[in-house]
Amino acid sequence: MSNEFYKAIANRLITFLRSGQISSGDRYWLRLDNQEMIEGIRSEIIDTLNSQKIIGEYSFINEYGEETYKTHTLELPDEKKIVFVYQLEGMQTDFFATMRSDPCRWSHICKHGSRAPRHRGHSHNYAV
Repeated sequence: MSNEFYKAIANRLITFLRSGQISSGDRYWLRLDNQEMIEGIRSEIIDTLNSQKIIGEYSFINEYGEETYKTHTLELPDEKKIVFVYQLEGMQTDFFATMRSDPCRWSHICKHGSRAPRHRGHSHNYAV
């Protein structure tokens, strides 16, 4: 696929996520065919978030206190964040379930408050 294709998808995705039409706890998946497509989308999302100065960082900390995955976020008003999770090569899909199992750590729209965000993501066939 071309960079223009990835850029168009990244722009549409970020525009939708910033539109205010989503609620806390909403989850969205983007199924992709291969690792090349995941990396293409990931790269364009990062570039777009950087260019708009709305990028943040997020880490998943496992039960042993180890950072096991680091990713980026879309920063929204009111200290909300949308966490982008990519299933990278070698990662298992059950990692998504691990991240989602703690609602204080995992919600694609994370409002900081009672506890600092502590999760990480991965992406193989998913992007948000």
